[in-house]
Amino acid sequence: MVIFILSFLGMGAAVAFAWVQHRKFQEAQDRLQKMQASALVLTEKSQRREMDALHHAEQTQEFAATLIESASILILAVDEHEHLRLFNERAREVTGYFLDDWFSKEWIKVLFPGEEFTPAREGLRAMMRGEIVEMVETLLVSHSGEERTISWHCRKVVYQDEPLCLMFGVDLTSRSKAESERQELERKLLDMQKLESLGVLAGGIAHDFNNLLTAILGNAQLAQLQLPAAAPMRQHLVEIERTSIQAADLCKQMLAYSGQGRIEVRLIDFNRVIRDMSQLLRVSVAKKAQLSFNLAHNLPKVRGDVSQIRQILMNLVINASESITSNEGSIWVSTGVVHRAKELFRGLTVTGKPEERDYVFIEIADTGCGMSAETQARIFDPFFTTKFTGRGLGLAAVLGIVKGHGGTLELESHEGQGTTFTLLFPCVDAPAEPVQDEEFQIDSHWSGEGLMLVVDDEESVRTLASRMLETFEFRVITAKEGGEGVEKFTQNADAITAVLLDVTMPVMSGLEVLERIRAIRPDVPVLFMSGYMREGQLHTLDRATDYLQKPFKIEDLQEKLRVLLSDPRG
Repeated sequence: MVIFILSFLGMGAAVAFAWVQHRKFQEAQDRLQKMQASALVLTEKSQRREMDALHHAEQTQEFAATLIESASILILAVDEHEHLRLFNERAREVTGYFLDDWFSKEWIKVLFPGEEFTPAREGLRAMMRGEIVEMVETLLVSHSGEERTISWHCRKVVYQDEPLCLMFGVDLTSRSKAESERQELERKLLDMQKLESLGVLAGGIAHDFNNLLTAILGNAQLAQLQLPAAAPMRQHLVEIERTSIQAADLCKQMLAYSGQGRIEVRLIDFNRVIRDMSQLLRVSVAKKAQLSFNLAHNLPKVRGDVSQIRQILMNLVINASESITSNEGSIWVSTGVVHRAKELFRGLTVTGKPEERDYVFIEIADTGCGMSAETQARIFDPFFTTKFTGRGLGLAAVLGIVKGHGGTLELESHEGQGTTFTLLFPCVDAPAEPVQDEEFQIDSHWSGEGLMLVVDDEESVRTLASRMLETFEFRVITAKEGGEGVEKFTQNADAITAVLLDVTMPVMSGLEVLERIRAIRPDVPVLFMSGYMREGQLHTLDRATDYLQKPFKIEDLQEKLRVLLSDPRG
């Protein structure tokens, strides 16, 4: 029994031990399965993270590519061998090229031609060496030949162990055009201000200069009246008179620049005008230039202003003379008539094609240095000149005068082959009016009587006018300024026959004097004298008033007084 009990206990212990060992094995299996499950979860999470990272990288790369392609700036990447590796959509739009177009370094020469090539290549090489390159502007030429202004900003980067130069370009062409337009507008405004200033200057010079010319011209004529017709000195006085009139024409040209000139239109004969100017033109050209005239016979007449036609001739002949830079050369002044301009002229038409009709032409040709196409495009701009000390308004005034006469200007010039200006004016079938007589004529049967008042701030003009009036048997009193003129008129109001009155005077102007004396005596005849007078001022004159342009000739003064005193219109 005892043995049985002991045997049973021993078996139970063995079973218990076996069960314990089984539990341990089971627990170990459970732990192993858990560990395997945990390892599987970790592996899946790691793989998922790797997949997520790869997907994120792909999205980032796609996003970066989208940004590069949609950027509003030019983006280029260049490797250390100067080959293009990147060329975005904006770069393709601006240049007109694609990345496939570039297989060598020639892209630098194409995009940065001429003087831009060397700085562009040096900048790239300096960047590759690690140097800092400041932002620069270059001129880029597209596939279509269009010039674009690009501002470049460069950075060196390393991609996959490869150094690259990133070039970021901003297209400044629109801004540059806007800046150019702004500068052009400022230039035109400056030109207008110059012209306005010139007008003020011309008015002042016209007043003073014409006073001097009035004294020179008038005294030359008075001296002629004192000499016998056959006196040798008389011819010298005639030359002084003629030169004074031409000087007065120069003053009119200054007023024409500023728009203050008075145009005196008449039927004129171009041949007569050129012959009268021939001697002056000959002495105006350089000694090395040979001046010749080829004037057609029976030339039709043209309606125009004589002084302005003289201005054209003088400007073009002097320009032709200055263009002859060699030891000798020739200048030809020719006239003629043509029915259709295109049958004769093939040069540059500056003012537009003329209508089909008869035209009288003046042609000034020279064998000088000629002009380039760039110069021809600018010679009619105000203040443009190729001279070291040029006037800058000559050809601008010529063009304005031709247009004002309804004419056309033709220009033909080649560098080293001379220049030809051809001016066409509509011809008129009528007898020409006399330009000017060779010698002045006064009406010896007309004389005046009574007292004349001369009011002028220039002593030489007062003296000359007094002598002329005394030649016509008037008695004369003078005043040197407006206030004194009103005072002397008040003292002699009933005795004064007429008043010669300067327009421009200090303190009190001629128009103010007119108002004062008309308040005293409304019917007194008044003859204004002035170097220039604005059109608005002329409209203020009443019916008993007339106007005499300085410098004036004695026969002009006589005719004005004869009409004014015989028909006071008051």
